[in-house]
Amino acid sequence: MNRNIKAFFDWENLKLFIKERIGLFIFIIVSVIVILWGYVSISRLRSSAGRRVVEYVPREANVDFDNAGEYINIAETDDLALLFNGSRGSIWVYDKATDYMWKGIADTDVYPEMDRLNRLWEAYLQSMVFMTFNNTNVRDGTPANLYSNTDCDYITYEYITGGVSVTYGFTAYGLFLTVEYMLEDELVIRIPGNKLIEESTYVFNMIELMPFFGAATNDIDGYMFYPDGCGGITRYANYTERASNPNRGIWSTFSSRRVTFEDIQNYERNAAAMPVFGIKNDNNAVLAVCTEGMEDIGITAYPSGTTINLNINRIGFEMYMRNIFYIDLYNVTGDSGVTNSRTVQRFDRNLTPGDRELRYFFLRGDRANYSGMADTYRNYLLESGQLKKAINDGDTLPLALTMLMGVTRESMIFDEFVKMTNFKEVEEILHTFNRQGITDIHTVLDSWQRNGQSFPFYWPAASQLGGGNGLEDLNEFVKTNAGNRVYLSNDFVYANDRTNGLSKGFSTTRDIVYDGVELAVTEGYNTLWYLLNPQVSYNNSVDFLDKLSKYDRIGVGHQYLTRYVYPDYNTYNDRGAFTRRQTVAKWKEILRAVVDDNRPLASDGYNQYVYESAEYIYDISERTFGLSITDEAVPFVQMVLSGLIPYSTGRGNLSYDLDIQKLKWIEFGSLPSFILTYENTVNLKNSGYDHIFTSTFRVWEERIVDTYNEFRENFQPIYGRQMTWHERIEEGVVCVEYENGIRILLNYNEQARTVDGVSIPAKGYAILNG
Repeated sequence: MNRNIKAFFDWENLKLFIKERIGLFIFIIVSVIVILWGYVSISRLRSSAGRRVVEYVPREANVDFDNAGEYINIAETDDLALLFNGSRGSIWVYDKATDYMWKGIADTDVYPEMDRLNRLWEAYLQSMVFMTFNNTNVRDGTPANLYSNTDCDYITYEYITGGVSVTYGFTAYGLFLTVEYMLEDELVIRIPGNKLIEESTYVFNMIELMPFFGAATNDIDGYMFYPDGCGGITRYANYTERASNPNRGIWSTFSSRRVTFEDIQNYERNAAAMPVFGIKNDNNAVLAVCTEGMEDIGITAYPSGTTINLNINRIGFEMYMRNIFYIDLYNVTGDSGVTNSRTVQRFDRNLTPGDRELRYFFLRGDRANYSGMADTYRNYLLESGQLKKAINDGDTLPLALTMLMGVTRESMIFDEFVKMTNFKEVEEILHTFNRQGITDIHTVLDSWQRNGQSFPFYWPAASQLGGGNGLEDLNEFVKTNAGNRVYLSNDFVYANDRTNGLSKGFSTTRDIVYDGVELAVTEGYNTLWYLLNPQVSYNNSVDFLDKLSKYDRIGVGHQYLTRYVYPDYNTYNDRGAFTRRQTVAKWKEILRAVVDDNRPLASDGYNQYVYESAEYIYDISERTFGLSITDEAVPFVQMVLSGLIPYSTGRGNLSYDLDIQKLKWIEFGSLPSFILTYENTVNLKNSGYDHIFTSTFRVWEERIVDTYNEFRENFQPIYGRQMTWHERIEEGVVCVEYENGIRILLNYNEQARTVDGVSIPAKGYAILNG
């Protein structure tokens, strides 16, 4: 017996024993890892469900659903009157100037075919409040709906200065919200965050206030405006040209509501740069603006026929009361057995903090259109300090350039850095243009950093481009050649693990964004990509400004944080979690820091929060993003910014037809814009930049000079002036007008056109000087 034990523990026998059973050992180890990982994953899923135990005693209901009530006048201005129905908690706004009633609900006057609807749709049209909610004790349950017209059985109200405060209660679910309706120069609606009450296991998900406010049937002359790309409209009369069951349009302010790389990278399709929408009904119009809590709202547009062939057009805000996120389950076994669905939706345990505020501006007559809406929104932003004037009287119309400095071509071992334009060549290009009379230029330098496509490396400058000495020489050139503004483009949002043997420069635990189930937001296979915590982004940007201190005339170009907004639930650091609202506040800090450092600031995104800091905005969209409901793209964003902040849209050398692109620049009030390289474009092959098919400076020099001279000669009088009118006169013919009376007629057609006795050449324009 002792000999057997001794033999078992003999080293050679032990090695033989392990060798013969190595497969079994590996299987046991892998099984333990899988079991532990599954336990941790399921624990996380359970902890994310937001479950709670509540002893709920419902309040006593007080609503008589048979009492229709009546509307009484409770507030008035010179132009408007606010009417309130205490029995239903609903409002009307009466425009005294045009004798037009804007109704908070759709009654039979708005929709005469009400008797043809089922009970749910009738309830929806006549509800002041529509909401979705979740039951915290049903972990994977989809949101359910509540309608104030049929489900709100508790209403109290009190009159306040200029209006009324109404509490809506859904006693069966323990959900209560207070809404304040006030009449100032416009209608103001507020939802105080501390008056959202969840008394039971049910919680708010999304709220729509007045979902059918301004709704109109197809026989009304009008349209819906929405912030898709540059701006889009859906005309009521064009319902016959759409599919019988068109999809709705939905846009989330500043970026997609979901925090995934797929949604962020496709943000232009799903995001709104401005929290606005508009309605035009005959000679009356309203511009709706979210003025507080805009980071957590969406805009939804439903043209007629979207659902059950309903002959009504409507648009409104969705207010998201808590964040949602999606989890891949892949047949994870939970409390309810095996879940076969690939993804489920989770919701945050906590309400998104803060108040919500909406403002409705009423327009009439020749201002009741998207041009009047743009003018109204512009004035609001100026008066509230959210839009700066970066163009001074007498400024010369600039040329807009982007110069691609270097690209990284991947290889098996070490990535290759390919020089396209060094700092000395930037000087040469700018000096060449200066000598030919182009003395005002906005130039963004892209991909100038040493580590190429490795993020978040934002310093130093690549030695192949001239390094610090080359940047210092460029700084001196800018200092002695006024009118040349040069911006170093940088990204403080993305991070990846492509480091070429260098330190990552960030922690994949503490510095990155996590979703609500403490899973890192990441994507990639060979290269893993992450989003940075907003405080890390801020720290990096401050460090970048410190490193830039010796180059006092070089500006900063911010990428991505001017386009994307996201929450962060990371609990692995001491910085705390970030709501979307807090992320926007941090992005504003980053932008203001550049201005406070007395540097020019360029932005490659046009989300509203950049307008108070940017001196130049590039790559503003001049299109919408492919919704079948859209009838026209309109330059709403450009009309708001025109005359205040210089901006550019498409690049001339990347357009299929430079003549057409010039017309687009004129229509949208854009600077002529090009992307250039000093070296031949063929060097971009297999680099990730091969979409730039022609960019060589010497090839484009003459055409750029000719184009700029044409713009300076013809459009200098409107630079720094607001575009006040935009109209599509007929197919391919557009009219724009500026505050100084100059009108421009543009013809995109292959043949000449005559409008009001004015001949417009094919693919050309005519200028009418007031």
